[in-house]
Amino acid sequence: MKRFITNTSGSVLIVTLWILAILAVYSVSLGRRSHQELSLVKRSLDQLKARYLAWGGVVYSIAQITRDSQDEEQKSKDDLYRCAVALKDNETPAEIFAPVRLSDGYFEVGYLTPEFSSGSASPEFTSPAASFGQDAGEAPAHPGFSDEDRKINLNALNAANSPIFRELLLLLGADSYTADVIAAASVDWHDADSEVSLGNLGEEGRVYESLKRPYKCKNRPFDQVEELLLVKGMTPELFARVREFVTVFPKDGAQFLINGSTASPLVLRSLARSVTGLPTNTDLADADSLVRKLVVFRAGPDGREATADDRGLDPENIPLTARERAVYLTMARYMTGVSQFVRVRIRGVEGKGKVSCRIDSVIDRRKLSVVSWNRS
Repeated sequence: MKRFITNTSGSVLIVTLWILAILAVYSVSLGRRSHQELSLVKRSLDQLKARYLAWGGVVYSIAQITRDSQDEEQKSKDDLYRCAVALKDNETPAEIFAPVRLSDGYFEVGYLTPEFSSGSASPEFTSPAASFGQDAGEAPAHPGFSDEDRKINLNALNAANSPIFRELLLLLGADSYTADVIAAASVDWHDADSEVSLGNLGEEGRVYESLKRPYKCKNRPFDQVEELLLVKGMTPELFARVREFVTVFPKDGAQFLINGSTASPLVLRSLARSVTGLPTNTDLADADSLVRKLVVFRAGPDGREATADDRGLDPENIPLTARERAVYLTMARYMTGVSQFVRVRIRGVEGKGKVSCRIDSVIDRRKLSVVSWNRS
């Protein structure tokens, strides 16, 4: 009887030890799982904070645009330094936009110049402001807003002004025939009629409907610049170079206008080159030399764009030759000094700086409404 009790006690002890071991393993596993779940919850909360910080930046930006619209002097001019923002005496865009700190983190508002962000402009026409640039995806190169009016509006293209888009495509490396086809087909993509533009160069649907994955010609305004990938002649490689220089705003396309004080040198060259030839008795060299002078003038005395001494274009104070002046006067019908659509790029960063959210939006300056946005 005594021996039986001893053997039973040993078995109970072994079972108890096994149970304790299993419970220990389970406890460790449960603790690790709980830690992972807590980390995921914390990550989600940080992402939510960053998102609302970015949206706070949108609201803050609209307030700044409203303030500018109430300033009679500053609302009538936009340049690379002060676009849609009213600056008080000695105030700088950096003081307003980079960064704006809140209790749970901060947001910043800024932009990269097209030349720097795409790397596609000729070196001699690269904006001086590109020297301020930082790696794509990092802090903005310039605090403040950019504008869509510095770009070529796809929805405003027609038979008369499509050569401007053609020249841009040529400057970005397209051959002459491809540039002709894309410019004409872009007009057909958004216009409401079924007539092929510029002879047989355009496209109203026959080519699209014969593809392996057919689709129809839209015959309505471009909603996104990515629709260019559907246009006859466009390739992904060319689109990657052209996308930073085109816009879809305003979508009504009532009037083709480019802000000469904010447009990239590449867009200005496209505009200037499109009006050379017999009508003005000028050539491409005249257009290029004119743009060089315009860029130098608007950069101000310090020779750097997006700085406090930037100025609007004033042909009366720019030493132009007779041929350059002829080009300028002809292209002036397509130029403005005030921008209607403002692109607001915001990065919201939660307190510890490990999580961020970016919102890229377009604001109609007159209606003070967000007409486009995406979050990443």
